[in-house]
Amino acid sequence: CEMQQLLYDTGGIIIPAFNNFIDGISSNVKGLVPLPLAGLGGLRFHETVWLSS
Repeated sequence: CEMQQLLYDTGGIIIPAFNNFIDGISSNVKGLVPLPLAGLGGLRFHETVWLSS
């Protein structure tokens, strides 16, 4: 009980969060590859995505 109180008083707290990302694209958006681990192609879309005319 004493150890639990010590950890509660001085320890950090981790609160996990699970965000849902939805990729919405148009037919003129090219290069975006779906990646289930993160939205917008792993949040690196700016390196591979372009707009066609």
